[in-house]
Amino acid sequence: MSMLRRLCWLPLAALCGCTSDFEVREITGLAHGKEITGIPFRTTLPQTLRVYKRDDKGHWQQVHVQYEEFADMSRVYSIGFDPDLLANSTLDLGLNEDSTLNRAGIETSLQIDEALTGLAKGANQVKDALAEIEEAEKKDREEAEADAEKAKQDRLDQENAVIAATEAFHAAETLIARLKTIPDDTPLADVVELQGQVAVAKAKANLAARRAGMSPPY
Repeated sequence: MSMLRRLCWLPLAALCGCTSDFEVREITGLAHGKEITGIPFRTTLPQTLRVYKRDDKGHWQQVHVQYEEFADMSRVYSIGFDPDLLANSTLDLGLNEDSTLNRAGIETSLQIDEALTGLAKGANQVKDALAEIEEAEKKDREEAEADAEKAKQDRLDQENAVIAATEAFHAAETLIARLKTIPDDTPLADVVELQGQVAVAKAKANLAARRAGMSPPY
């Protein structure tokens, strides 16, 4: 069971010797129209924007990265408390336009010191519970993002290796074609130089092919 599931129900503050339950609960996937207790809200989800540019050689290079926080539209939670035990108290929440929380606390007219202490503690525990939920989700997202990034980089490396192998093969074939069509009156030194270039080009093509997981062409 994930940390998020374990945190779906959180008993929190104590008031005047009685336990008053503050509840932070995931309500994602509830049937439309089904009654819920508490006030719905969303947590934030870090988003990473990466921009890649393909250079003249066909290689992909990262040129920009940007991080933003947006509401996680795939998850919904509710927060509330037992109104019977806190009849003179009000749950004070601040919601942003995207339904994420910016404030969570308790407003009360009770004058009992113990009650005020318990309510303050409860508000802090609500905040801590939300922080634990977000931390668990952040860890899961970071691990998933790292795996996805590695897989993407592996694909890019493979694509670049295939491109390099193809270019090396074409370069070798071009030199081979020149050697086959070299005029008979070409000076011997030029012929030997071209033969050396062909040998080097073949070796480079074989190496590039092996790096790309392909069979050497020569």
